[in-house]
Amino acid sequence: MSVLALSGGIGGAKLALGLYRVLPPGGLTVIANTGDDFEHLGLAISPDIDTLLYTLAGIDNPELGWGRRGETWTFMTALEALGGETWFKLGDGDLATHIERTRRLAAGESLSQITDDFCRRLGISARLLPMTDDRVRTRLRAEEGWLDFQDYFVRQRCTPAVREIAFAGADEARPQPQFLAALSDRNLHVALDRATAQLGGRQSMALSTLENSDLVRDVARRAKMEILRDLGGNLKRFESQLLANGAQVHWAEDGRQANRIILEIAKRFGLRVIGVLPEEFEQHRSRLVGSSLERVNTGQV
Repeated sequence: MSVLALSGGIGGAKLALGLYRVLPPGGLTVIANTGDDFEHLGLAISPDIDTLLYTLAGIDNPELGWGRRGETWTFMTALEALGGETWFKLGDGDLATHIERTRRLAAGESLSQITDDFCRRLGISARLLPMTDDRVRTRLRAEEGWLDFQDYFVRQRCTPAVREIAFAGADEARPQPQFLAALSDRNLHVALDRATAQLGGRQSMALSTLENSDLVRDVARRAKMEILRDLGGNLKRFESQLLANGAQVHWAEDGRQANRIILEIAKRFGLRVIGVLPEEFEQHRSRLVGSSLERVNTGQV
């Protein structure tokens, strides 16, 4: 049995890891998003590819959800002392990945070749392919102008209201050849046709119970886009409503800080059981091991 998976970063990497564990060696092909790639400090950084590499190799950082396990930060500390940009965190081990990738790209190797060699050196038997070896960049237009995705997402924390999204280079980019070959697999087409038919049938059945189903779908789509255009502002408004109703809100920059807040609250109130959302369950697991807290996956309650 062989499986073709399309993946972004953290969430896709978790799915890929699950497939990797149950499929026979060589049975998994993962196509990685490269639309979030960017250049920073003169280095070629591929966040989603690296998250997949580290996750499948078993060296990912489960506390942060990104980067390498047991990471050190000597480089970032030295860079900060020199007045350099530190908004995008590069651990010392992670930095080696970016430096070697940048060197080999400059020497004429393709992103596919470099990624394949990294997989081999890290002992990954799955086939990990970038969606394209050509340059594609996600760009967002805000009031101050066009922003790179990582600038918007990491440095500005999704605060600017987004007016437009563009994928620079996508029109000229060529799909990775092995990706195209995998897409032409007959068994894949049979499975896709079956899944599409089942999903389409259920969707049609659900929509048939609604009056003006096209209008409902359009309203839902527009509502989603409105929320995403001003995600930072909407989160702030959501916080205000929670505070007005007596709730307390804690903001965390990363998984490590979130876990620290959870443990402090649990200690303060003498809690023994905490509820964790399904998508956060794995991130909290390692940090909370050794504490007296029992974790409950609220998605299964």
